[in-house]
Amino acid sequence: MSYEQRASTFLKQAWEHAFSSSPNPSNAYWLAVKAVEAVAIPAMDLNSPKPTLGGCIGQLKNAGKSWSFVLPGADDQDSLGQLRETMNLLWGSHHDRHGGIEDYKDVTEEEAQAAVLLASTLVGWFSLGFFSRGKSGE
Repeated sequence: MSYEQRASTFLKQAWEHAFSSSPNPSNAYWLAVKAVEAVAIPAMDLNSPKPTLGGCIGQLKNAGKSWSFVLPGADDQDSLGQLRETMNLLWGSHHDRHGGIEDYKDVTEEEAQAAVLLASTLVGWFSLGFFSRGKSGE
């Protein structure tokens, strides 16, 4: 199974958990993150024994101009930084993944739905090659 097929399977399951008549927001959110990881980790060739979306975000923080994103960004803003922040929005908002944290709370249905929609976009961007190694225009 290709990375894109795995991501598609995770997204389908996430969608079902988020938008069904009997939603399971926690599973929906978890599967949304897994879908993005399924395409982002191989695309970024993340060299880690336990690669995660957080590791991908960390790699982008230190990437400099070694990666590019197809959208140039508005008002001279760094589009790669905006992509990183979009990934971080999904990762950082997943607040039920660590049960021992004092500020733990369950994922709401609305949070899960937003996460699934955001993950769908990120999976599409990675799957279609809109994010790649090298400077824009090379």
